[in-house]
Amino acid sequence: MEEELGLYFIVILPILIVIVVVLKILDNSRKFTGVLGEQGVRVRLSKLDKSRHLILNDVMIPKPGGGTSQIDHVIVCRAGVIAVETKNWAGAVYGRGTDQKWTVAVGRRKYRQHNPVLQNKGHVRALREIVGFNIPLHSVISFGSRASLRVNDTGDTHVVESRNLVRTITAIDSEILTVEQMHNIYQRVAAANITNSDTRKQHVKDIHQRYTR
Repeated sequence: MEEELGLYFIVILPILIVIVVVLKILDNSRKFTGVLGEQGVRVRLSKLDKSRHLILNDVMIPKPGGGTSQIDHVIVCRAGVIAVETKNWAGAVYGRGTDQKWTVAVGRRKYRQHNPVLQNKGHVRALREIVGFNIPLHSVISFGSRASLRVNDTGDTHVVESRNLVRTITAIDSEILTVEQMHNIYQRVAAANITNSDTRKQHVKDIHQRYTR
């Protein structure tokens, strides 16, 4: 019996260690946590009333001054167009809407992240070129459950926990656009969405170079 238990631990323990290490690496990977956060938001957005909310995910559109802008989620509703930026950061998040960078504190360790409010304002500007200047646009930043928000002065940008995302979007909703206008705007954004894989790869390279200088 003891020999069987010893053999069990010899075989199982290394496997468990490998699993823990891999999960830790994935948890620390920005790309992995970012994708995980976006998928979680997709699930939440699927609960919106589909007759009043038309959703596009992972939208890439041209920027007015050149280059591209990648938006996690675009929602066309009766109130206009909502650009949603998702962040799956872990820790206490400090910052103001006008700061270039925000601070994320995890225990005694602190690091700086680019301000998502300013990031999403760029997304809104790119969307405005497509949907028109007479269509209301709204900015929403959604943080996952691992973040503790300590932000203020974010202006007209809604900074919320993902659990409150649907409630926030529903509160924005109003009777400004007709259903026909909603569908027309949805088609315009969908037509402008860049799906070319090479262009998308170049966008990732450009962002990496810009934020690692």
